[in-house]
Amino acid sequence: SCDQERGTMRNVVVRDNAIGGALFDGLGHALLNCHIYGNERKQVEANADASLNMRNCLVVGPGLKEPRTVGVCLWNGRGRLDHCTIVNCVVGVQVRENANIKNSIIADCPMLISIAKDAVPKFAIGKTLLSAGTVELGETVFAPDKLTALTNAPQAKGLILDMPKWEGPVYRLATNSPG
Repeated sequence: SCDQERGTMRNVVVRDNAIGGALFDGLGHALLNCHIYGNERKQVEANADASLNMRNCLVVGPGLKEPRTVGVCLWNGRGRLDHCTIVNCVVGVQVRENANIKNSIIADCPMLISIAKDAVPKFAIGKTLLSAGTVELGETVFAPDKLTALTNAPQAKGLILDMPKWEGPVYRLATNSPG
């Protein structure tokens, strides 16, 4: 948890925390080249006034095992996701205020992206691969078989809809894995 006004985390592994992974308060924060996985509830959260930029990060949620915990990359404030991979979360990215997602992969999440109604005009996604899940853009819900309609949205320039061609169990780490 980081409650300072500003902070940068580089090359950090945040894993196996009971309450949550990387939690941020304050004005501006950055996660650079970080791995966040195996946390009980939220994987990453930026609270109301926080601004969080993530670049080249891997976020792996707890999946759908029982009890169903929430693996969320959550922005209550402002956020930017660039060259990141988010997989195996109940909700991949949830935005309440403002976010920009580009050059990333969000896959194997029942709810890939959930954008609050008021955040839709301030949300943009581009050159990002989405697969195997639903997208909620305000009051409009795009089911997995209807995601192609999302590519026509003005916020979704260059969106890619496909299943990643994983070479092996890249994101399903063994229970005893050192990460």
